[in-house]
Order: sequence, then C-alpha cells, then structure tokens
Amino acid sequence: PGCVLVISSYSAIVAVVFTVPSKYERLLEDASSAFYDNKYKETVTLCTEAIVEKEDSQDAYYLRGQAYYEQKEYELAVKDFEKVLDLGGEYVYKELWQACEKAKDTSSAEKYMKAQLKCDEYDVETYIALVNLYEKKGKQETQCYMRALEAYIQIINLIGRIKIHDRTPQEFEYYYKALLGKI
Repeated sequence: PGCVLVISSYSAIVAVVFTVPSKYERLLEDASSAFYDNKYKETVTLCTEAIVEKEDSQDAYYLRGQAYYEQKEYELAVKDFEKVLDLGGEYVYKELWQACEKAKDTSSAEKYMKAQLKCDEYDVETYIALVNLYEKKGKQETQCYMRALEAYIQIINLIGRIKIHDRTPQEFEYYYKALLGKI
C-alpha cells in the first residue's frame, strides 16, 4: 500500500503510481490496530469481515485467534489456530498448545507441544510446559513421570548445565523424583 516510484532508464520519465489498499488489507490493518489497542471484540469483528473478503487468510485467522485467546475464549482460539494450521501455517503450534492447555484439553495440548518441538527442538518453554503437563498427568498415569523426565532431560541438555548418558530408566525415575523432592 502506498506509493510506488517507477523510473524508466530509457526515457528518463518518472511516473508515480498510487496503489489503493484492498478492502481486505484495510480490514486487516484496522484489526491489527484494534488488537494492539486491546480492543479484542473489535479485532474479532474486523478479522471476521476480512475472512469474508479472503477465506484463506492465515493472518486474519491468526489475529482473530489471538483476540479470542486474550478474551479467554480458548476453544474459539483453538479453532482459528487450527484453521491457520490447515492453511499451511506451521508457526501456530505454540499458540495451539497454549490455548488447548487453557481450554483443559491436555491430550491436544500434548500433541501440539510435540509438534512444536519437532519444528523447534530448542524451545525450552515448550519442554517446560511438557514436563508440567506430564507431572499433572503423572498423578493419574505412572508412565507420565518417565515422559516428564525425558522432557526435563531435554531441558537440561538444552541449557547446557549437565548431560546425562547411559542411565537406566530406574536411575532416571529416581533422579526425577529427587529433583521434585519426592524422595
């Protein structure tokens, strides 16, 4: 949007071409401004109008998902983030697991955490969330303690504090429980 300057090297003619933003572009720009002004309901309305103009808009679905998340409408946020994913936007895994976690959908949160870690194996925040999720589940499922430990070891390796090699599962479980103060 704005002004484009075209210079012809052959005739030394300078032409200025003005481009007018499309209705979709104006709606998305207004929605973005509303979002940054913490006007989340307005953001949702404008993004919905933008989606009517351009049904495959990852940007509009993503921004609307963010607005739903800020309004604590986590199920709607998940739906929009999943639409972004369907449209090819793999950058939403973190937002997806966070919204699923808030919506108390731990199995989907776990699925999206693992997908996020496939995209970014150095994402310490997601590893920590995975450890916490497994810890919560561990109260119901014993095997989750081992998965939590595996995720915790990834965190330790990532931050470079210590490296753990050649340990038995029992040693890991003991180590993990010791870290949690359970022994």
